[in-house]
Amino acid sequence: MFKAVIVPAVFGLFFLAGCDGGDDDAQPDVLHPDARDDGLDVRPDGDGESTGADADGDADVVESDGFTCTGSFRICGGECVDLTTSNVHCGGCDSPCDAGSSCAGGACRLDCSGAALSCDGSCIDRLSDPDHCGSCEGVCVSPEVCAAGACTDACPTGTEACGRACADTMTSIDHCGGCDSPCGNLEWCVGADCRDTPCALGDLFCDGACVPPSEEHCGGCDTACDPGYTCCDRLFVAGKICANLVNDPQYCGSCANLCPSAHNCVDGTCVPV
Repeated sequence: MFKAVIVPAVFGLFFLAGCDGGDDDAQPDVLHPDARDDGLDVRPDGDGESTGADADGDADVVESDGFTCTGSFRICGGECVDLTTSNVHCGGCDSPCDAGSSCAGGACRLDCSGAALSCDGSCIDRLSDPDHCGSCEGVCVSPEVCAAGACTDACPTGTEACGRACADTMTSIDHCGGCDSPCGNLEWCVGADCRDTPCALGDLFCDGACVPPSEEHCGGCDTACDPGYTCCDRLFVAGKICANLVNDPQYCGSCANLCPSAHNCVDGTCVPV
């Protein structure tokens, strides 16, 4: 009787242990300890890094050597970099863009002025190019022409017909001053003349806007004069300078007042030494 009781009990213990082992096998192979509360399942990617996605599959996570990168960021050179915008790691680590190009959407694209689009390795005027009208993919079907970035039947007043392009030759980078006068990649067409900036001569192009020289922008967008100084035209060379009109003998009292030889500037007035 004693043995008949013990055997089922031992068998029952082995049966329960087998059930527990089945539950363990159903667990994920790798689960990042910090991801248990926010639904992140992090799996090795084979290169010593761990990659994963959130519960909705929306955001990638990369971890290695104490770094955690998400989204389009990856670990390159010991830091998280955005592969969609990094000019040094464009689309992948150590994939730099050439000079004159920048990274957009993970691909190196030709740098163009703000008036142009980079399409098929060229800068084009989206306002008048019939094969890239309004966008790189915008194609006007003949006999349509491209005017102001839209396909239309005829060129509107104020534009010149240059083939199937309706161009304002005062501002068009493809037809600056005439149908056969394109500007360079980073140039703007201002008053039918190709320039480095879209601003009037003498003005600065700062943060997408044209600004005249001032104490806040004296000769450069990031060149501000100290308190008490005035932004003046340089006397002997082109450019601007921050001058103290109180005691500078070259700019004494005003930007145009140069003290004679053997004179100093005292309180804005030239006085003999």
